[in-house]
Amino acid sequence: MLTAHSSRPARTRDGLVTISVLSVDGNNIPGVVYSVITPWTTCQVSAGDVGQSVVIKRSSDTWIRLVIIDFPETTHTDAASTDFDIPIDFQITRGQGPAPRTTQKCT
Repeated sequence: MLTAHSSRPARTRDGLVTISVLSVDGNNIPGVVYSVITPWTTCQVSAGDVGQSVVIKRSSDTWIRLVIIDFPETTHTDAASTDFDIPIDFQITRGQGPAPRTTQKCT
């Protein structure tokens, strides 16, 4: 589990995954917009919602899967606002071999 706050990036204990929340239900995009940084890629996910997942594959058979577990309803849409701090809970799993199915793209 990793909780990323909209006010600051969060990283796994081993530093392998860093998530920055960019927007929650804002700018005509429903859901969460977040960026992911791993040692082998940096990408962005748009319109993520609870239960949706993204899989980041390495050139070998190594993969990381991120699933949004929970985020609260919000009335804040401006991530630049000083009181904008929404926690987003992610489940992060890693593996080797065939990657699991994904519902979102990381571009």
